[in-house]
Amino acid sequence: DELQDQARELAHVRGRLAAAREIQEMLLPQPLPQPPWGRLAARNFPAAPMSGDIYDAALAADGGLVLMLADVAGKGVPAALITATLQSTLRSSLLEPLDLRGIVQRLNRALEAHHREGLFATMFLGRWSPDGASVEIANCGHHAPLWLRRDGTIEETPDRIGMALGVDSDWSGKIVTLDARPYRAMTVYSDGVIEARNAAQQEFGPEQAKRVFAEAARAHRDDAAIGHFAQAVQAFCRPN
Repeated sequence: DELQDQARELAHVRGRLAAAREIQEMLLPQPLPQPPWGRLAARNFPAAPMSGDIYDAALAADGGLVLMLADVAGKGVPAALITATLQSTLRSSLLEPLDLRGIVQRLNRALEAHHREGLFATMFLGRWSPDGASVEIANCGHHAPLWLRRDGTIEETPDRIGMALGVDSDWSGKIVTLDARPYRAMTVYSDGVIEARNAAQQEFGPEQAKRVFAEAARAHRDDAAIGHFAQAVQAFCRPN
């Protein structure tokens, strides 16, 4: 009887986790918004039933693309709840005439309201102009996005130029504006890519991520390019 009770409780917990994961997946933008000047594609492969990663994309009132990718410290239900808070805060902020720094400050305050020791989030937040010619970027302690220039070279910029969200009550960091016209493609990713390990416990690493992105972006476009990138990471982790 005790074993049966434990089995029922385990099944109940698994059911709740599955339901929570389904809700988390529903928060991801589907379909992705597509600006008139380019194409947007994304992949999400959580390492655990509940993920601390979230991405979102929306077209602002002026038609500019807003793209966010955040990585909340930790895993499980607490991290997942914070990802939902960040997404809802971003969406509500886009309804108001806030500049990018104002949006980041609001996201920081939302995270601070749920403050627990060791809780923080790194984030990439970018807002493209309606014609796609320029992009404003706030990098909150996140890995630098990778950019494929039209001449075939790869750039990492802007690197971790601001503190992570939730570290201080007042977010300090630069808002960088880039001329997007020299670039053909870009990608931003979470730690799950470069910290992915193979059977020998070797990490995928940032240099391999840069190389694979360059191969994918040169050979493919849109969804096929991000699919190539994701498949390379999965193949690296697959047991021999």
